[in-house]
Amino acid sequence: KLPKFSLPKYPLKNNESSKTYLEAIAKLGLQKRLDQAQIKDHKNYQERLLFELDVIHKMGYDDYFLIVFDIVRYAKSQGILVGPGRGSAAGSLVSYSIGITDIDPIKYDLLFERFLNPERNSPPDIDLDFPDDRRDEVIQYVVNKYGIDHVASITTFGTFQFKSSVRDIARVMGLEPKEAGRIINTVLESNEKIADPNIENILRLAKQIEGLPRHTGTHAAGIIISSHSLEKNLPLQSGSFSFKQIQFDSATLEKLGLLKIDFLGLRNLAVIKNILNMMEEKNIHFKLTDIPLDDKKTYELLADANTDGIFQLESAGIKQVLRKLKPREFDDIVAVLALFRPGPMDQIDTYIRRRNNEEPYTIDPILEPILKPTYGIIIYQEQIMQIARVFAGYTFAEADLLRRGISKKDLTILENERTKFINKSIELNRSVEKANEIYDYIVHFADYGFNKSHSVAYALIAYQMAYLKANYYPIFMSNLLTSVIGDERQTLSYIDDLKSKGYRVVAPDIEHSTLMYRTNEDVVLLPLQTIKGISYNTANAIIQERSKEPFKDFLDLKIRLSSLINEKQLKLLIYSGALDRFKLNKKTMIEHSYFENIAFEKYINQYEINIMEDYDIKTHIQLEKEALGFNLKY
Repeated sequence: KLPKFSLPKYPLKNNESSKTYLEAIAKLGLQKRLDQAQIKDHKNYQERLLFELDVIHKMGYDDYFLIVFDIVRYAKSQGILVGPGRGSAAGSLVSYSIGITDIDPIKYDLLFERFLNPERNSPPDIDLDFPDDRRDEVIQYVVNKYGIDHVASITTFGTFQFKSSVRDIARVMGLEPKEAGRIINTVLESNEKIADPNIENILRLAKQIEGLPRHTGTHAAGIIISSHSLEKNLPLQSGSFSFKQIQFDSATLEKLGLLKIDFLGLRNLAVIKNILNMMEEKNIHFKLTDIPLDDKKTYELLADANTDGIFQLESAGIKQVLRKLKPREFDDIVAVLALFRPGPMDQIDTYIRRRNNEEPYTIDPILEPILKPTYGIIIYQEQIMQIARVFAGYTFAEADLLRRGISKKDLTILENERTKFINKSIELNRSVEKANEIYDYIVHFADYGFNKSHSVAYALIAYQMAYLKANYYPIFMSNLLTSVIGDERQTLSYIDDLKSKGYRVVAPDIEHSTLMYRTNEDVVLLPLQTIKGISYNTANAIIQERSKEPFKDFLDLKIRLSSLINEKQLKLLIYSGALDRFKLNKKTMIEHSYFENIAFEKYINQYEINIMEDYDIKTHIQLEKEALGFNLKY
């Protein structure tokens, strides 16, 4: 018999119950949210909050919400930016009230039952986004709080696919990799029957192992927290973290009653946080919550598809959509993120034509409040649930079961759900014909429907980045470039963006470059670690050395850095232009770059550098590209 696990109890003083504490902080938090948003009508919010709290308590998840609340609170107290939400958790008013998410689910018609369904025995799944450079700090906090024996990562299993199963069987049977590739190509490209008995045998054996586990890995984000000692109850192994990894996958752990929390690292959150920090350095006091969702400059940027560096909006395909759509309100961004996927893409042009009044369409009057915002197209899963509720009298919990059932495309499920939908519609005096029509419409769009909660949350990050780019362009670009150091393709793309707007991008400078791109009026200065072979740690060591006193000249620099860098790195500093301030040409510095000469250069009085004739322009171009990966000056 499998053991049953439970979450740790959230530690509270004076024996206060988790239910009471969660209710108290949720009510207080909701009041603060409503006051900040200047919302006068509180009734819907209060009723929704009490309903959610009741469901959470009955399903036994009070401590789960408190644990996540505590994790988010800790992160924010340490200046770690937390994403506004991810997945269906943004549909919870409790999550919004206690600060787990920053999305008002009532404002955006998000449904709690899409997140936590009281009629479906499945746990909540709250995913948390943190800057990718600080995610591990939050995970370490969890380990410290609940104990290293109560926290673990999760194993994933890679399985044999057709190609890998053929290759592995062929290898075991002594065939060369080239021969295995030929067998795979023969099977994929030809419908003819295989006549070679050896190949037939390989394919037969490969078919037997196809789908079986081939290798293990570590779940990219999932962390298990348990009240029980994991070491005493489950098979563990070393993993990617300092703590252990459970040798089961997440589905098996869910059956055991173990809940996971996903800790995800987003580079874009790190960019946003660094932008905010730089703004503070420049005495620009600003909060993300201050960003208005109707900023004209932001929508002009989006309409022009000037979205390099903007979360979710960088690809060539989505830029094309933005140019055609020309977003003018936040809901347009939400819709684009939901539609820009295989399948739903077919509806993008229809959505744009209807929004621009270029194509007539009709909506059943009963469904108009649900479908009018998306011009008669079902874009979101929440709309399917709302239609089932309004047209056929489903509860939202029943509607979520309907949505899940239809999405499986199982013929038996589809017919059973049709019968139930029609019968419930008849109870509301709907006609059978109309009920069939609406049901078919739902089925048609079931594959297209996207989780609106997730789309709203990620649209908010996209909009925030677009606002920062539109209104604080130099600061935005310097931080964006810093985030892609080492990626030459993206670096060149962003540098071209800067140049197109009249900014001058200059090579690193040994006295002024730091660990990130810096802007000064219309000049952008590269950081030291953009130079090939100069790592973050090496660049930091150079900066620490120069902080003692500025480098007097080339020889002073060579002597002082000889214990920190090697000759190859010194040459790359020269090639990049970082040492041009010493007023020596590059060939002269290269000829005097050997560390073996430091002893007499250091101690011979009045040592003079022999000036050489510099390289030709072609060599300068080659050397600069060798140092930076691209050309700036030449």
